Amino acid sequence: MARRMKLANEELKGFIEVLAIRMENGQWEPEWEPLRGTPFGLLFSEVSKEALDHSLKGWSWPLSEALGLQPSGALLKLPKESRRCYNEQHCDLYNANWCFLLAERLPWCFEPAGVFEHSVRKAAARAIEHWREGVYLIVVSE
Repeated sequence: MARRMKLANEELKGFIEVLAIRMENGQWEPEWEPLRGTPFGLLFSEVSKEALDHSLKGWSWPLSEALGLQPSGALLKLPKESRRCYNEQHCDLYNANWCFLLAERLPWCFEPAGVFEHSVRKAAARAIEHWREGVYLIVVSE
């Protein structure tokens, strides 16, 4: 299971939050595996276990060097069709002012459009939720 952690980071002047997703034998954890190789998964940062271990012990430089886009930047890099809600045609709660990726009050039920496989869409919605909260999504390789 992925672990969400708040880590001190000298290079970024404060704390960062990361969701560490384990990769073993080239496979991500089952709940995140559907995103591997997709436009969503390509925005995750790949980090060595050693860099994460150093950060847990207070030396943040190796992790800082391995981090890719900031979470807000990852949201901007998503495909344009994924910025709309998949359920907009048949959702009773749909509101054009709220149901798009960069809306201030994005509803909890948002799922990105342009993603047709259910497992990928659900995992992508969770990734978007984390990015909106300012959490870096990192894949920790052995």
